Amino acid sequence: MKASRAVGMSVHILLDLYQTLFQYSLEHGYDSEQGEGYFSSPLNQSADYNVKLWWVEAEALFSSLSLYNQTGNSKYRDVFEQTYSFVEKHMSDWESVQNYITSMPKPLLDHPRLDHHKTAYYQGRAMIGCLEILKSHLDESRSKIKPIPH
Repeated sequence: MKASRAVGMSVHILLDLYQTLFQYSLEHGYDSEQGEGYFSSPLNQSADYNVKLWWVEAEALFSSLSLYNQTGNSKYRDVFEQTYSFVEKHMSDWESVQNYITSMPKPLLDHPRLDHHKTAYYQGRAMIGCLEILKSHLDESRSKIKPIPH
């Protein structure tokens, strides 16, 4: 969506495509019980690699909130909330302020924590993008509040 805006194209031209891709991901690679996405699946089949990786969750957070922002469809807000809840509970290490690369009990690639070279892009982009959207909603809500006359 940002790329569309960057070249001066309306987001609405490709909105159907964004929604179709998101729906495909929900149908073939999303764990609706725990609220997060799986790593991969063969075309038109359910996920075959049921690993829950940090970058998949980061992309799910940003894309679901972006689609909710564009459409107002509560389905996207629900996916955002479920995914955020999963990441907060299973992928964040609040004591050492690090995140895990996967929610699997056995570390992936013998390295359970994320490395700072990769996280800057995925997590940073997701965090900044989500904060921008949430801030715009907060600013919009504040602008609708009318001051109480004295």
